[in-house]
Amino acid sequence: MKSGRFHDRWCLSLLSRIVFLAAAWAMAVGAARAAPADPFAGRRVLVLNSYTEGVGAHEEIISGFFAGVAAAGGRNDSVYTEKLDLLRFGTATHRQALVELLRTRYASRQIDLLVTVQQPALDFALDEGRALFAGVPTIAAMVPEESFAGAAHPHVVRLPYEIDFSGTLDHARRLFPDTRRVVVAGGIGPADRVFIAQAKRAFASRQGEFEFEYLDDGDLERSLERIGRLPAGSVAIILTHYQTRTGLSVPHRGVLMQLARAASVPAFTQWASLLQDGAMVGGSVLDVSAMGRQAAEAAIDYLAGRKTLAQLRELPAVGSMPIFDWAQVERWRGDVSRLPAHSVFIGRPASLWAGHRHTVIVWLAVMAGLAGLLVALVVTNGRYRRTVRDHADRRDHLEGLVAERTQALAAALERAEAANRAKSVFLSSMSHELRTPLNSVIGFSALIARAGNLDESTRCNLEIINRSGRHLLTLINNILELSKIEAGRIELEEASTDVAALAREVADMLLPQAEQAGLALEVNIADLPPALRVDAVKLRQVLLNLLANAIKFTREGSVTLEVRVVSRTLCDARIAFAVRDTGIGIAPEDR
Repeated sequence: MKSGRFHDRWCLSLLSRIVFLAAAWAMAVGAARAAPADPFAGRRVLVLNSYTEGVGAHEEIISGFFAGVAAAGGRNDSVYTEKLDLLRFGTATHRQALVELLRTRYASRQIDLLVTVQQPALDFALDEGRALFAGVPTIAAMVPEESFAGAAHPHVVRLPYEIDFSGTLDHARRLFPDTRRVVVAGGIGPADRVFIAQAKRAFASRQGEFEFEYLDDGDLERSLERIGRLPAGSVAIILTHYQTRTGLSVPHRGVLMQLARAASVPAFTQWASLLQDGAMVGGSVLDVSAMGRQAAEAAIDYLAGRKTLAQLRELPAVGSMPIFDWAQVERWRGDVSRLPAHSVFIGRPASLWAGHRHTVIVWLAVMAGLAGLLVALVVTNGRYRRTVRDHADRRDHLEGLVAERTQALAAALERAEAANRAKSVFLSSMSHELRTPLNSVIGFSALIARAGNLDESTRCNLEIINRSGRHLLTLINNILELSKIEAGRIELEEASTDVAALAREVADMLLPQAEQAGLALEVNIADLPPALRVDAVKLRQVLLNLLANAIKFTREGSVTLEVRVVSRTLCDARIAFAVRDTGIGIAPEDR
């Protein structure tokens, strides 16, 4: 039965260890990392946004910027953001009012770095705001290369980015191989015309492979009507619409979604943020929030002194990547097998492995552990059966060994008791042999002390010899009590004793030793009762040991024995003894 219980405990222990290790691994996978220190260290950054909410990539690039700041451990109170709204209010009066507002707000706050988002904000900082931001290092995000006059402004760094119009067209052909017509829709604002021009340059080499049509006259109604009746074999690529022919400037995002939902064919885009609304198929899109994170990293590197403006100009461009809305791909029956392997799908149902990878790994580990446990159980069961078979044979053998050992122990015990009796006889004899010469010493010292021709000092010394001899005789007598001590019984022999006299006797016995060491031996005795019931022998021995140790470890000064009453009643009293010296004392570890 004992072997069976061991078998069960071993199995349970192994299973608990497997489960514990699997749980610990799962917890380690999700452990959070500690946030780094604030990289700004009191420096201030001002972000100027060209537009406002709902216009352009304002929300995405700003959220990306603050995400980059937070990831680096930066504090939001070091970053100031201003929405210039230059699309709806681009007049000189509005711009001048912005200058006065910024001058008032930042009169007492030094701006260490300026970040502008899109072309209008950069133009404002370099034109109307040149007096406010003269010489302030500036990072320009999302500014087209062809409209950036970098040589004239050495303190301005443009962060590069690439819009992959050809890549979007290639992905459209992969998803829909029958594509022959490409309709490109865009607004007539300054930024709109930049993107239309870039698209035309990118598609110039594809003429003949596709038939291109551009809806770029700013007539939103006509564009909606046209894009809603495109024939089969067509795709739409919807660019920005900051401004229409009627002057419509907002909501930019709403206009793009209106065009995409009206399209009778798959609608593609260049901006990852537009895929969140469930109207665009996707394409080789630009992650605008990544541009915001790049701007934050560049700002932090510059303020921390890790990179100069010249080094920031060498940063790689934020590129595009194939991202698609799974629902839109399925709606238009696109062939995803032809897309690049690294394509990203938004809203695609996750496979068991992709959606629950960590859980699957944990359960696989548990199952492997259980399989190992099963193998261990089979092996252990075989060992257990062999153990049971061997148990009967060993039991008889062990019983014989136990009987043999019992006899040996009995013989050893008898020998030990005989040795103990011999020791007691020896101690008794030796005590007798020692008492005989010691009694002679005590007797002769008493006889000499009674002689009348001795001076007082000699007589005092003889009395000390006599007392010491009597104490030694008492100790020898106590040797006979060793048998009681070994039995765990120490009896106190109390008798009426003059404790003050006993303390002085002890001091007198050690006075020669103290004088030889050059120490003063003092005795301070308070008002004690004339007699107390104590074991005088044991008390004398304790005081002798304490005083002897104090004298031994004191190099100079004095040793003092104090005796005082702690408490007293009518029937008894508590006495405290203290030995003080000027020696090295007792180390803390020895106390």
